[in-house]
Amino acid sequence: MAQELPNGEYKNWRKCQQLLPHAESLYDSEPVSQEAQKAWAQVLTNAAWYLWMKGSYATAQVVAAKAVTTRERVFGLSKNETLTSVAILALVLQYQGKYEDAEKLNRRALKGREKELGV
Repeated sequence: MAQELPNGEYKNWRKCQQLLPHAESLYDSEPVSQEAQKAWAQVLTNAAWYLWMKGSYATAQVVAAKAVTTRERVFGLSKNETLTSVAILALVLQYQGKYEDAEKLNRRALKGREKELGV
């Protein structure tokens, strides 16, 4: 599923819409192995991105938060994969008017990416 479900960009909406029910069936099925957790977090991240783009903010927030938690555990707090999920969660919060929480997460993502890039 991680290889099949694309990100939430508009050009991918048709495929996202088709695969979302399958992704939804995985939301509460956290895998045991680290490799499976990486793939699961990718599915959650892409599903959250699509849900955010479609305006399903409450669901996107829950899904993105799971992705962040999983990626923090698997990759660490400041790796690019984790920061991508953090940035998506920040966008979801921003669109819900939760500006302070969104700003904190955006700053975290920016700081982490600057560190990763050596800026």
